[in-house]
This record gives sequence, structure tokens and C-alpha cells, in this order.
Amino acid sequence: TPPAPAPMDQHSDQGEPASATSAPPERVFYDPFEETDPFVLFIPNVMTPNGDGVNDKLVITAGEHLKALVRIFAKNGSLIFQTTDLSQQWDGLLPNGNIAEEGYYNCIVQVTDREGRPHLRTEVIRLYR
Repeated sequence: TPPAPAPMDQHSDQGEPASATSAPPERVFYDPFEETDPFVLFIPNVMTPNGDGVNDKLVITAGEHLKALVRIFAKNGSLIFQTTDLSQQWDGLLPNGNIAEEGYYNCIVQVTDREGRPHLRTEVIRLYR
């Protein structure tokens, strides 16, 4: 029989020799998709303003709030839609009345809840024609 391997010199995080019965340290994982703010604020990531009555407008929903600011930006960074009233929904038109082209748009929503706490959400919106 071959000789047994020599024991390794193992130490715990505190510099003490690790016992054979000590459990490995617990791993803590960070989930980047886990919602840490319980305030309800939803921004859809797709809209299809084609007149069929489905997803023709960007409907943003929020819990009870005192004030809101919605801003939508084109790829070049220009502001193309802004409102402080969530019942005003972007319909896929540019400020000059032209139809926004199919593509990606950045949406930033800032809401102050009934307790005066600010909430911020961002979303990339895919506009399909």
C-alpha cells in the first residue's frame, strides 16, 4: 500500500487551524435582477404603435404617488417625450408629430411616493412598427 499523503496545513479565516468538522463558509450571491425596492413602478420594454389597440401606447404603472416625471430619449440622446402625468402615455410620435422609427429608446421614470421617498427606474424600450 502506498503511504498516506501528508496532511495539509489548513487555517480558518481567523488564522486558527481548521477543524475537520468545520463547514465551508456560506456563499452569498448577489442577484442583479432581484427587486430591492418594493414600490410598484413598471415600465414596459416593448411597444407597437400600429393602431391595433394592443401596446399602441407606453403605459407606465406606479403605486400611489405624489409626483412623477417620465422622460424618453432617442438613440442620439435627444429628449422626445416628457410628462409629469402618468396618464399621458407616449404614442410613438416625435415632438414634431412625425412617427418615431422602429428601434430602441431609453425611458427614465422618477416617482415620489406618498411618504416622500424618491424612486427611479430606467428601461430600454423596443419600438416595433
